[in-house]
Amino acid sequence: MNHLARIAILLTAFAAPLFAQFEGDEVDDELLEQLRQMSLEDILDEKISVASHVPLSTREAPGIVTVITREDLINTGARDLIDALTLLVPGFHFLQSEYGPIGLGSRGVFAYEGKMKIMIDGMTVNDEAYGGFIFGNRVNPENIERIEVIRGPGSVIHGGYAGLAVINVVTRDFASIDGAYVSGNLSRMSDAFSHRDVAFGYGDQIGDFDVSLTGFTGKGKLSDREYVPYFKGMQSFGAKHIEFRPLHANLDVRYDDFDLRLLYDRYDYDLEETFANDMLTALLQYRYELSESSTLRPYLEYKWQRPWQIEGEGPLLMDGVAYRDTAYRNDKDVIHRRLGVEYACEIFQGFHLLAGAEAASAVTKVNERKRGYMEISFGGTDSTDRIEAEEYVAFAQIIYQSEIGNLVVGGRYFTHSLFDQSFVPRVALTKILDPFHAKLMYSQSVTLPGSKYYNSALTSEKGEIYEFEVGYQISESNQFLLNGYMIDFRDVIGFRLNETTGYNYYDNFERIGSRGFEIEHRMVTSNFRLGMNAGWSVLSDNSNALIAVPDEGKRALGFPHLTFNAYATIKLEDDVAITPSFTYFGERYGYIGGELHETPAGIEVDDQIKEFGSTFLLNLNFNTKDLVADGLDVDIGIRNLLNQYYEYLQPFRGYMSPLPAPTMSATLRVYYELPF
Repeated sequence: MNHLARIAILLTAFAAPLFAQFEGDEVDDELLEQLRQMSLEDILDEKISVASHVPLSTREAPGIVTVITREDLINTGARDLIDALTLLVPGFHFLQSEYGPIGLGSRGVFAYEGKMKIMIDGMTVNDEAYGGFIFGNRVNPENIERIEVIRGPGSVIHGGYAGLAVINVVTRDFASIDGAYVSGNLSRMSDAFSHRDVAFGYGDQIGDFDVSLTGFTGKGKLSDREYVPYFKGMQSFGAKHIEFRPLHANLDVRYDDFDLRLLYDRYDYDLEETFANDMLTALLQYRYELSESSTLRPYLEYKWQRPWQIEGEGPLLMDGVAYRDTAYRNDKDVIHRRLGVEYACEIFQGFHLLAGAEAASAVTKVNERKRGYMEISFGGTDSTDRIEAEEYVAFAQIIYQSEIGNLVVGGRYFTHSLFDQSFVPRVALTKILDPFHAKLMYSQSVTLPGSKYYNSALTSEKGEIYEFEVGYQISESNQFLLNGYMIDFRDVIGFRLNETTGYNYYDNFERIGSRGFEIEHRMVTSNFRLGMNAGWSVLSDNSNALIAVPDEGKRALGFPHLTFNAYATIKLEDDVAITPSFTYFGERYGYIGGELHETPAGIEVDDQIKEFGSTFLLNLNFNTKDLVADGLDVDIGIRNLLNQYYEYLQPFRGYMSPLPAPTMSATLRVYYELPF
């Protein structure tokens, strides 16, 4: 197929949906080329360490693991992590949290408030206000080499925030870039751009230093449909005014066995107010080989955040005999320092030990206080402008590899200056018996509240999960997986409302749990890639009425019982491929509004709940490489081809209406690679 023919196909495919909508690698180095040609067996045997810190294949790793490759991201036309994780990971579902940010839930449990650890190149990027991570054009797929996902607790290895799942985004380094690239990504709805991003990368050897720098900036709208506020009588506005503005840079400098990483991330999110989030993280680590079978890794991490910056004006209200200014402001710094060491060795053949210790300190301080917004509170009352905390950790894990299988036993002990000391164990047994493999796992986790809502009366949240997985490798290019789980969280940290002050604060609820199973099927050949996954879950042992559908205790607000995803990449020739994909999720329930009523006891809210029917989202992406010039890739696609109206619901009664998600969008990606 010549260049003119390929350009004609691109223009035709890109123009057709636009008109319908608006009416009314020769330059690749050897390593990259090998990665692009990997079979499914190669992918499954690729060593990962996110589940154990000891390199193991995904079939024997002690966790339910999904690895998303760069090829998956590009083929499916993922614009951000929402697109990638929704389609490629079973059981994941996106919802909105307090004040409207988009957060992630897993297996029927909302993970925004400290239950899921998000890392970029091993650096924790959860915000230290709620313990969550806001999604929506936050990390650009162009800069990602792969995404490693553990669906299940990782507290023994990864500590706090790892109670429900762990996501580690591995960015492209100097070896995979080997030059420079620049990329532009556009995604246009009928009345607004959902994504307008520019990404770049640079990687090279400068003397004895290996250097890589990746980053991106952009702007986008949540949707171009109408957003209706929760309470009647409040003015509605177009959701195209809900905007996000990311700015991200990631520098990696390696010298011998030293590795220095610097990450800066700014994320502004406009809803009815502007929420700004700033973060700077530095990680210095050294890998010292004591012998052929043992290594020592000391590390020092520094993280500064100014999360959830917000400022707004409010009226003067009569409070007794005096006026009270209801203007509000959230402006505080959170500084974390972490010093640690890890020791890994193979004591004898097949017997691996991982042990480590950490000392960490955290300071949260208010820069300026305004009475109308709670900065730091204990039990919902303003108490202090500064909180300091210290944490000391020791952990160990052994992996014994034998003919019977891999036995993993580990534990993590920590003591915290503001909360009780805790110990969490982990036991797993994995076995490969070709073409089958099996895993049986038990883990516990501990979660502490974020700095925004420290409460001296809180106890730490504890979780435990039982998991199993069975897999059958039908052939070198074809695999089927089935896993099941039982999750229970006790002393669940959640919101309550102080009726006297009107402030939200964290408190402990008795428990919440879920049960379910997930299915995955993958097939990879030289000219065809197929992926399918499904997840089913129900609530169990729930004591928090705010998160369940009234009179249906087994159904979680905002979550579907069933999700199903599929994609297929078909190579039309070596440099041209087409990928249709779809996402289905079943009916969901969510609060859509409320009416205020005056009663002798005070103001009461009459909440309205709605059943949202099942949703089917169809996408189509067309990839072409080396178009016109070597290193120039141009992709076009359509997201939400059927123009389905779907929403991000709140998984609790939080007085936020459903946020409209993007409508049908035409996408264009232009990528140019410059080897040195």
